[in-house]
Amino acid sequence: MLVVSGQALFKESPQIENEKKLKGKKIAFFDPGYVFTTNPSLMSIAKKLISYGCHLEIYHRFRRNLPQIEKNIVQYPFPQKIKFCITDIEETLRSFKWYLMTSAWKGKKILKKKRYDLVFGISSGGIIAADNYAKEINIPTIYLSYEIFFKDELQKRWEFHEKEKEICASRDAKIIVVQDIERASLLKKENSLRDSQFIYIPVSSDSNNKPQKTNYLRAQFNIPENKKIVLHSGSFEAWNCANEIIGIVPDLPENVVLVIHTKSVPKKSDKIMTLAHKQTTNLIISTIPLGSQEYEEMVSSADIGLAFYKQAPPGRLFQKNIKHMGLSSGKFSSYVKYGLPVITLSDQSTYQKLIKEYSFGKTIASFDELPEAINSILSNYNFHSKEAKRLFAEKLDFNIFWPDLSQRICEII
Repeated sequence: MLVVSGQALFKESPQIENEKKLKGKKIAFFDPGYVFTTNPSLMSIAKKLISYGCHLEIYHRFRRNLPQIEKNIVQYPFPQKIKFCITDIEETLRSFKWYLMTSAWKGKKILKKKRYDLVFGISSGGIIAADNYAKEINIPTIYLSYEIFFKDELQKRWEFHEKEKEICASRDAKIIVVQDIERASLLKKENSLRDSQFIYIPVSSDSNNKPQKTNYLRAQFNIPENKKIVLHSGSFEAWNCANEIIGIVPDLPENVVLVIHTKSVPKKSDKIMTLAHKQTTNLIISTIPLGSQEYEEMVSSADIGLAFYKQAPPGRLFQKNIKHMGLSSGKFSSYVKYGLPVITLSDQSTYQKLIKEYSFGKTIASFDELPEAINSILSNYNFHSKEAKRLFAEKLDFNIFWPDLSQRICEII
C-alpha cells in the first residue's frame, strides 16, 4: 500500500497491470498444422490471452473430423505458399494439393487486410509466415518452437530452403518459447540465437478446473471395474513404439486392458493397426477425435499411462527431435496431471533424471519389462500416483510459467 498526500493507494498486482496493457490487443497465431487441440500449453496461452481481453485469430490448415478450437477464436486458412521443387515433383504436387484443399490462397487474401499488434509463429512454417507478415507492418513476433529441425538431418531441397528461412525468422523473434534448457541449447546452437530470446514452458496445461477421476473409458467401452486401464494416447506409429506395444499385448497381466487412443483414423493399409485389430482380448482401439476438455476426461479415467518415444529415421521429425524429447510430451504431462503413474523408456534422459526425484512410475529398458512394470506400479499405486501429481505441481503446471511470458509480452507489444 502506498500513501500519497494522506490518501491510501493500492499498487495493482503485475497480473492486473498486464491484463490492462493487453486488453483489446489483436493477436494472430500462424499454425501450419492443426495443433491447438493437441498441444496443451498452446491452448493455455490462447485461453490466458482471451481472459486478458485479447482478440485472437488463428491461421491453420483446416482438416475434417477434428474437434473445434475455442468458439471465441476466429479461424482462417493458413497462407501457405506452394513449394516448387524441380527435383521433387511429388512434394510439389502435394504442396499444390494442400494449397487448393486448405484454401491457402484465401488465407493470403484475408491476411493482407489485417492489422495485428503481435503475431505468434508455431514451429518452422509458422514462424516464417509470421515473420513475413510482421516485417511489413513492423510488429513483434514470438516463436513457439515445438519441433526442432537439424540441418544435418535434412534430405530434400525444399527442407534446406525452409530451414534457412526459419533461421532468419527465429533471429528476428523477440521471444522464443521452448520446453526446457536442453532443447533451448540445441535450438540456440542450430540457429545461432541469443540466450535473451528464450523462455521455458513445457508442453503442459494448467491446474485450473481440473476434473476429478471420471468413468469415461469404462462407460465408453464397457470396461469392467475389476480391470485396470493402461492408456496410450496420441499418435500410434513407429516412433511411438507402436509395433513393440502391439507385440507385448498377449503378455500383459490378465487384470489389465490396454486402450490405444489416436485422433487419426487408420487407413486399411496401415500394417500396425491391422496387427492391433487381431488382438481382441485385452486391447481397445479408439480413433474418435476429442476436444481438449473431453480428452482430459478420458485421461483422468485411466489408471496408468504409456509414453514411449524412439528415433525412427528417415525424416526430420523423428530423429534428434525425438532423441531430445525433453519436456515436450503433452501426453506425459497430461498423465501426471491426473495422477496416472507413467511408464517410459530408460533411454529418454529427461525421464531418467525426473524419476530420480519423483517416483512417477517406471522406466524400462525393453518391452519385455512392461508387464512387470505394470504389476509393480499396481502393487504400490497410491505412492506412484501422488508422486506423479507432485511432479506436475512442481515442474509442469502452466501457471508456473505464464507470469514470465505475460510480462515479456507486455514489454514487447
